[in-house]
Amino acid sequence: MDEQQTPYMPPRKVVSGFETAALTLGIISLVGCTCFYLSIPLGALAIIFASLSRGGNTKFSDVARIGLLLGIIGIAVSIGFTTFAVIKAYMTYGGWEGILKEYAQYTGYSYEELLRMLKY
Repeated sequence: MDEQQTPYMPPRKVVSGFETAALTLGIISLVGCTCFYLSIPLGALAIIFASLSRGGNTKFSDVARIGLLLGIIGIAVSIGFTTFAVIKAYMTYGGWEGILKEYAQYTGYSYEELLRMLKY
């Protein structure tokens, strides 16, 4: 019996667009973690795209896993930096009133004008 056997070829690894987007957004989220308005949305999108890249599979691919981790780390570091900055300003200027008075000096507004602007 002469059977022809086809050589074994491992499945080809194809990186999907969602995996690439998750990795790219995760990197940008981590690099831009000092900008709260940039890092949080991009990190969240990295998490969403990494989750969407799974499709029907139960496991993440390596690229999607790295994008997911970078997105989570970018969000965490951004929240940490922002929390540190707010606590540091609060302790340096003695509370919210001190922060507003310092901001009033910096911008040229009076303290009363700032309070009026915050009420609206």
